[in-house]
Amino acid sequence: LTKLSDCNDKLNNFRKSFLDCNGDCMCITKLMNSSYTAVRDCNIAKGVEDTMNSKVDGCKTSYRNCKKLEDNSAYLHPVCHTSTGNLKATLTKLLFAQKMLTNTKTVMNSFSNSTSN
Repeated sequence: LTKLSDCNDKLNNFRKSFLDCNGDCMCITKLMNSSYTAVRDCNIAKGVEDTMNSKVDGCKTSYRNCKKLEDNSAYLHPVCHTSTGNLKATLTKLLFAQKMLTNTKTVMNSFSNSTSN
C-alpha cells in the first residue's frame, strides 16, 4: 500500500511537471531524463500480473493432473464394487431372500393343500 501511495505521488508530480512544460521539448526531455526511472519503477502491475499468471498456471496444472487421476480411476469402480466385503454382503442378502422365498412357498403349499382337502 505504501508503494502504491509513493507511486501515486511520483506519477502526479510527473504529470504536473509535464503540464508545466507547456509542450517545450527541452523541458520535456529534462523531465524524462530526471523522472524516467522513478516512473518506470512504478509499473508494479507487471509483477502482480506475473505472480497471478504463475498461480493460474499452477492451478491449471493441478486441475489437469486431478482430471487425469480421475480418468485413470474409472477402472477402480468395478473393483471396489466387487470387493470381498461387498460380495459377502450381497450373498448374505441373496441367501436371506432365498430363505424367505422358500418359507413363503412352504406356507403357500400348506395353505393350498389345506383348502383343497
